[in-house]
Amino acid sequence: MLLFTALFFLYSLASPGNLPGDTEIRWSVSRQILRCGTFSLEEDFQSRNCAIGVDGKRYAVSGLGQSLCLLPFAGLGLIIEKVTPVGSEVSDLLAQFLASVILFPAMGAAAVWILYHLMLSLGYNRRTSLIVAAVLGFATMHFHYSVNTQEQTQITLLLVLAIWLIVKYYQQQRFVYVWLFCVVLGICLLFRPSSVSAVLPIYLAALGGEVFTSEKTLRARRLSKWLAAGVCGTGSFLVLLGWYNYVRFGSVFESGYGLSTTTSLGGHGLFESSPLPTVAAMLFSPGKSIFLYNPVLLLFPFCIYGFYRRHKVVALAITAAIISNLVFHSFFTAWAGDYAWSIRYQVPVLPFLILPMVVLFGRGVKTTTKILIISLISISCVIQLASVAYNFNLEFIQNPNHHVIADNYVWDWSQSHLRKRFENIIGHIAGNRSFSSVKVMSEEPMLLKFNRSKREVQTAYCVNFFPFKAKSMGNSRANHTSGMLFYPLLCFWLALLVLFWAAAFKLIRFFIRQRTDNRGQKLQGGTPERVSGKDKVNLIF
Repeated sequence: MLLFTALFFLYSLASPGNLPGDTEIRWSVSRQILRCGTFSLEEDFQSRNCAIGVDGKRYAVSGLGQSLCLLPFAGLGLIIEKVTPVGSEVSDLLAQFLASVILFPAMGAAAVWILYHLMLSLGYNRRTSLIVAAVLGFATMHFHYSVNTQEQTQITLLLVLAIWLIVKYYQQQRFVYVWLFCVVLGICLLFRPSSVSAVLPIYLAALGGEVFTSEKTLRARRLSKWLAAGVCGTGSFLVLLGWYNYVRFGSVFESGYGLSTTTSLGGHGLFESSPLPTVAAMLFSPGKSIFLYNPVLLLFPFCIYGFYRRHKVVALAITAAIISNLVFHSFFTAWAGDYAWSIRYQVPVLPFLILPMVVLFGRGVKTTTKILIISLISISCVIQLASVAYNFNLEFIQNPNHHVIADNYVWDWSQSHLRKRFENIIGHIAGNRSFSSVKVMSEEPMLLKFNRSKREVQTAYCVNFFPFKAKSMGNSRANHTSGMLFYPLLCFWLALLVLFWAAAFKLIRFFIRQRTDNRGQKLQGGTPERVSGKDKVNLIF
C-alpha cells in the first residue's frame, strides 16, 4: 500500500481542483441522474460534445461508466446545496474539488498498485515489481491523465485488473476468476465502447490459452465454460450499454458519436484518418510521439521477447491489445484525442508497454546499460512533471491553429507541444511569460480553431496545482473570494505534500530493505527473482 499511498498523494498534489473538459460533461450527467432520474445534460450546461436524443434533449456521447463513478461526489454537492446557505455554484465547485483530489488520484494510483500485484502473481519479487510499477506511475503519461481526470486511466485500471484475474485463474483454476475477468472487461465497455479494441484481443488470447493448452478431450468443456462466463459477465454490461443507447437515441447500436460529428468534429466523419501516416505520427512525430512523451517506452522492444518466453499467453494478450488499440484509433479522425497531451487514446495500454520491463529489471545489467535506463526513467519523470505544471490546453490556446484534428503540424519540431511546454516553463521561471496567441486566418469554431484573447492565454498560463490556480484566477478576475481561498487551499496542499514525502520515504526504505534481503538470498544460493512453486504456471502465463 505504500506505493498506492505515495502516488495518491502525488496525484492529489498535482490536481487542478476541478473537472476539466469531457469530465465536466459526465459530471452533468451524474447530477441529472440524481436530480431528475434522466441521462440528459443540464439545460444550462454548455457543451459541443453532445447529440440530440429522441426526446429532443441533449445527451453526452461518452459512456456511462465515469458518470456512475462520480455519483457519490455529485450527490454530496447536491446535499451541501440543500442543507447549507452557500448556494448551488459553490457547493458544486466543492464537490468537483473533492472528486478531483480524491477519486481520480485514487483510481490512477490503484491501477499502478494492481500492476504491482500482477507482477507478484507472475512470480517476480517485490523489489523488481516495485520498480516497474513505479515507472508506470511516475514516468509515463499515466501520471498526467490521473491528474486530468480523463476516463482512460479508469480503463487502464480495469484492463490491468483483467490480466491479473486471468493469471489468478490459471494459478487456482477457480471459475469465479473467469467470471470476474469478463465482468471487468464489460465494465471497460461501459466507460468507453471503443475500448473493445483492447478488450476483445485480451479475451481471445486468454480463451485461446485455456483451450489450446488443455487436453483435446477437455477443450469443448472449457470453451463452453468461457463462453458462459462471457455471456454472464461481459454480456450483462453489453445489455446495459444497449439499453443506455436506446433510451437516449432510440437504437441499441447508436452511441451518439455519429450524431455529434457536426458539432464535435466540425462535420467530419468519425473515421477519416489514413492509418499508415497516423500510426507513424503516433510513434515518431515530434508533436505526438508516444516515445517522445514517454522515453522510457523505448525499452519495450528490448524486453518483449524475453517476457514472451516466460509468459506466453500474457505476452500475446498484451501485445494484441497494444496493436489492436493502435490500429483501431489510427482510422479515427481525432486520433490524438485532442485537446490532449500526446496520444490520449493509447493511455489504457501503457501498463502493457511497461510490464515486459520486469524481465529487464529482474536481472543484472551492465553499468552502461544501467546508466542508460536510469537516464530514460529520469527524463520521463521530468516530462511528466512538466505535463501537469500548466493546464493541458495551454499550447493549444497559444496556437489555436492546432485544433481537435491533429494535422501536419505534429511533424514540425518547432511547433511540438512538448518543446513548447519546456519553453513556457523556462519563460515563467525567468519572469518572461508571453500571453500572446498565434493568429488564426481561417476560423473553424466547431474544431476549436479560432482566435484567442490575451486573457484566455493568461488563464491557462499559470501553475495548475489547485491552490496556485485559485490564486491566479482570483488575481485575473479581481475576485477576492478566490484570492481568500488561496490560503486554506495552500494549507491543505502543504499537508498533502508532507504526507507524500512521508509515504515516499517509507517506500524508499522498503525498497532498500528488499534489495538487502535479495542480496542475502543470493549469497545463500537462493533465486530471489522468481517465487518458487509457480514456474510451471508462469511458463504459460
